[in-house]
Amino acid sequence: MFAAGATWKLYVISAVIALAGLPAVQLAEVQGHALSQRAPTPRDGVKANGPVRCGRSWNTQPYPTKAPPVVGRPEPLNLATSCRGDDGLGYLCNFDSCHQAEKQSSYHRSKTETYHLPLESLRFVGCTRYRNANEKGPLQSKVEFMHPHQIWPDDGSGKIAVMGVDVASGWNYPKDSIDRRHECSKLEPVNNRRPVCDECIHHTFKEVAPPAIPKN
Repeated sequence: MFAAGATWKLYVISAVIALAGLPAVQLAEVQGHALSQRAPTPRDGVKANGPVRCGRSWNTQPYPTKAPPVVGRPEPLNLATSCRGDDGLGYLCNFDSCHQAEKQSSYHRSKTETYHLPLESLRFVGCTRYRNANEKGPLQSKVEFMHPHQIWPDDGSGKIAVMGVDVASGWNYPKDSIDRRHECSKLEPVNNRRPVCDECIHHTFKEVAPPAIPKN
């Protein structure tokens, strides 16, 4: 009995040492494999179970030419907005159901209210704006506020590629209606806000690359 218990302890210790010795990439693959075994990816068309925070990417896929079928729902949704959630899965969402992440506001010490901020008020700050290829002028400029229309995944540099318009202040209308590429730092807390959509279906897609930065 003692020998069997000792053998089991040695097996557990050996497994822990083996995992600890794996490089970070291999360890992530092992963890990801375990997660995939526990939670299979829902097939395309299955409605998301609750609101989806588009934490990885937002609106980076071209609009589908035909509304995809929704499992268990005869009428089509206005599924025109691509979204990659915090879970890494792809979704198509009804744009009209999207808003900013919920924000709590305590008007009284004994009461906390939770409400939605409109998507139109989403702002990133301190971003670098690049001119479009068909424009003249400085290659890049620092802008105080911008409103994102498309958000790409973080490439590991700590900066996010974003397409959107400049705004004069935190709540004002856009200075113009021209979409331009911006790079925004994740070190700014406000730049980590993301759209949350209430009506989404699972949808496999690959992000289209952001517009290239023009050369001088």
